[in-house]
Formats: sequence, C-alpha cells, structure tokens
Amino acid sequence: MIYIFGEKNSLLQNLPKEFKSYKIESEFFKTDHLKIIQEVYAAKESSVQAIITECKLHDIHSIMWIDLLEGLSRRLPVLVIGDGSSESVRRLDQTSGITWLQKPKDGEILDFLRTCGVVGNQKNKFYKATIPIYNSLIATRILKTNGFLSVISIHASDFSKVSLEYGSAVYHQLQLALQKILYEMWGSSGAFRKSDILCRRSAASNTFYILLEHSRNENLMPMPGDLETLAQRLSIKLENLMWKELTSASRERILPKFLDIVPRFIVSYASALYNPCVDNFTTMDLLLRNCRETAKIQDSRMLNRQRELIQTLIQKSNLLHSNFQGVFDLRTLKIKEIQALKEGFTIDAIAHSIFAFEALARINKNELQKLVGEDTSLNVDYLNPGVLFAKAEEVNLKLELDQACFKLAMQNFHDIPGKLMVNILPRNFYFLEDLRHSIPDGLEVIFEVSETEAINNMSLIQSIREKISENSYGIAIDDFGKGYAGVDRVIKLRPTIIKLDQILINQIDKDTRMQSFISGLVDAVRSTQSLVLAEGVETKQELLTLAEIGIDLVQGFYLHRPEELETIISNLKKK
Repeated sequence: MIYIFGEKNSLLQNLPKEFKSYKIESEFFKTDHLKIIQEVYAAKESSVQAIITECKLHDIHSIMWIDLLEGLSRRLPVLVIGDGSSESVRRLDQTSGITWLQKPKDGEILDFLRTCGVVGNQKNKFYKATIPIYNSLIATRILKTNGFLSVISIHASDFSKVSLEYGSAVYHQLQLALQKILYEMWGSSGAFRKSDILCRRSAASNTFYILLEHSRNENLMPMPGDLETLAQRLSIKLENLMWKELTSASRERILPKFLDIVPRFIVSYASALYNPCVDNFTTMDLLLRNCRETAKIQDSRMLNRQRELIQTLIQKSNLLHSNFQGVFDLRTLKIKEIQALKEGFTIDAIAHSIFAFEALARINKNELQKLVGEDTSLNVDYLNPGVLFAKAEEVNLKLELDQACFKLAMQNFHDIPGKLMVNILPRNFYFLEDLRHSIPDGLEVIFEVSETEAINNMSLIQSIREKISENSYGIAIDDFGKGYAGVDRVIKLRPTIIKLDQILINQIDKDTRMQSFISGLVDAVRSTQSLVLAEGVETKQELLTLAEIGIDLVQGFYLHRPEELETIISNLKKK
C-alpha cells in the first residue's frame, strides 16, 4: 500500500487512478494527516510501502512535517513534491532519506518506486528531468541487494567562487551547464551506465553521487584500481564536455560569453560491504565520508600531475610556440586597401600601416598529445593560453609560464617590420632587468602589462617605465576596461599604448553610449601622449566607427588572424 497526502496538488489526487492501472494499491488522504501518520507508527506490522506527499499541508507546520517524514524515511521510501526553494527542503543533507521532486513528469514517480524496490523489478534511470536529492534508502537497497555498494562522487565546490566573481545568475547558469553535461554522460560510451543512479548531495550542493547499480565485473565488487580508473575517465570526459560548452558558439549554450574559465572539480570514489550487524545508515555515512577523504587524495594527485605537465611544457622544446598578430595604424588605412586585403587574404595590401606585431603563445597540441597520451589532468583538445595560465596559477607556475612565453617571443621574432608587443605579468615586470638578457639588441619592444593582475607597486612600475624609455622600449596597459586599470593609473604611468579590451569594442557600431564613453576616454588620455589601441575588431562597421571616434591603432580578426612567423614573412615578401 502506498499512502498519498495532498490538498492542492492535482497530480497527487490523480495518482491513485494511475496506480490502479498498474495494479498498485494506494490510498489518498486529504485531511487528518497527523492521525494517519500516528497509525503508521503505532502499527506493529504496517502495510505501508511508501509515502508520497506535498511539501506543505495546512494543518501541520512545514518544518514539523518534514521532520516527521525524515523519521519515516528511515523505515520506508518517502517522496516529497513541492517547492525546492522552501527552507524545509533546503535543510535536507546527504544523510536524509527523503527524496524531493519539484514538478515530476509522467513516469518519474513510478521510476522512484521501482528504484526503491516498492513495485516491479525493472531498473530504470532514476529521474529524467531533474537531478534529485540523494536518498540513503535507495543506496541501502542496492547495498542489501548486491552485498556491496560503490559510489562515484563529483565535487564541484569551487563553483561557488563564480558566484563571488560573476554574480549568482552566472553561478546558477554554471550549475545548469554541469547538470546538462551529466545527463549527456548518463548512459553514454565511456561514462556511466543508464542503470546507475545519479543524485545530488543536497538541494544547494555542488556535489553529485553516482550509485553504481552493478559491478563492472560479474557479481563481484570492483577489482582494485577499477574505481580509480573509472573516476579518472569520468573526470577527463566531464572536463572535456565543460570546455566544449564554454567554447561553443551554439544558441543552446547555457554559459555567458564573458565566462572564460571552468572552475576545478574533483571526481572521487569509495565502496562499502553490507554488514547486517551494522546499521545501514551508519554504513552509508561512512561510505560518503570515505568519498570525501578520497577526494582530497585525488585532488592532490591531479594537482601534482598538472604541475609536472606544465613544467614539461615550459622546459621541453616544441611544445610551446609563438604566433603573431598584426597591429595597424588606423590613421593611414584606406578602404580600398582593406578591400584588397579581404580579397587577397594576406596583409601585404596594408603592409605600410603595420605598427607592430603582438606575440601570442600557442600550444603544439599534436606533440603534447603524443607526450601525455590519455593520462593527463589537462585536456589537450580545449587547451588554449587562457586555460593554460589558469591551470598554471592553480599550481603556482603562472610566473614561470609567463617568463617562458616572454623568452619564446623574443627568440622567434625577426625579419618582419614593426615593433614587438609582448605580454608580461606585473610581478615579472618588476624584475625586468633580470629578463633583459632575453631581448635581442636593437629590437623595439612594447611590454604589455596586463591589469587583469593588479599592479601593487605603481611607483616601481613608473621607475621602470622611465628606464626602458631610454632604450626605445615602450609600455602598454593591456585589457583596459576588463581588469584593475583606471584612468588615474593611466595618467600617472603615461604608457606608450592603452589597449582597449575587446569587451568594449564588440558591436560598438551599434552602441552609441559606448561610443561616447570611448570618445571621452580618447580625449582624456591625449594629455599623456599615449596611443589608443582597440583590440578584437571583427567587422568593417566596428572599424569605421573606431576611425570616426579617433582611435589610433587597431588589432583583430577583421584585419589579421594570428599566424606563424614564416607565413607572415612569405606574404610580406610577395609585396
């Protein structure tokens, strides 16, 4: 017998009729809920197999009701249907036996009953529309049936950092993206099976559990090392899919364009044997605790491998190389020349307007894949400089990677006109004298100091700026409009170039307020004798608008995509 408690929910009122068609006995109660619960507790041998109820009932306080159901959930399956944002549901944690569904679709309630072993023996996917809260009663059923239970745990606790940096809306989008990807993995090749049960630790948690319904070996617990291999495979596949979502141009993409990094997550594992002499809930609590302990070990191991890989990238030749993207003097560009550029697909048509080339670090993915094979904590397919630097920062190698890219740019730049613009972190720029030996004699260099990392010693930067100007070197404030840079810092520093981040340039031809802002900015920095460079120019309309505003220099895919030095030299020789 299944007891159903409800007042307003039409789905619950119609359940007895639906259950009858499946020959499932049930009874619906609209009033006297406490009295019925008392009868369930009082009966020595209750015929009740499961309870399905609304989250709130008028004659019982919601928190009291959930507490009562919490106690019942240790004896039989309890499914709560209602608003998951309510305080009573948010109180549920990983030890709860209650399962919650907000708006269940057809068949989901039956899936719940089948999975709990209440009706039938068919083992279907748990839920098809939402990832439910972990139900320890279902876990104990698998434990008893198989004599053991293995769990894979996905910890995405770092996702909370996104809320602090980007706001709660982006944080929730990231959560939705992860859930979408977990569904894509459910039953797919190389992931986890359809019969396995996916659930969430609690309503507000970023920890997910995969309860393995069957061993990967016939009627046996996983062999030593099997779970670790599965966890590693899931980790790589999950990260690949997260990066695919992040870099996707599809309209179905959930994540906003300005989010350019995936926070770290850890995949861990644990198993437990069924012991009839130990309370099942105690066994499950210990199992999940072991998962958390394994997560710490896995995290440390992944970081060590990640550190070794980045050290190899820095040290081994041919894994990193430099591409170069042209920076052009907008004041000398002509429409006819740009048209010739677009028809010829090379920059020889506007060679006279070359001001500089920016060095951009690139990864030789083919060579890296040969080196690491499948055993890597970095996914080569989606490895770009932004990801690489983020990973390097996690293992305290960001400065070393920045130095390696700096030296590589100096070694590879030759035989083409214009200055070399090279990125350098403020903390490396403080010690520029120690890096001077890497700069070839006579090379005109503009150091792009990115203010996505704060400049904490402005007086030192000003002092270095005065010294390098004597050697025909210059300094550019990179990522203006994105990081810490402000007009006051720009005026104090008097840089050679101020680079406007592409976030300000994107579709500027359609944004009159942004046009006014950029125009005012150009007027404000004229007193510093700095040149203003707009990066990320991708359309003719953006280019023409920037010319009207009075921008000095431009850079972007519309004029030139980053290329290897040999290709640039070959195209310029044609001229």
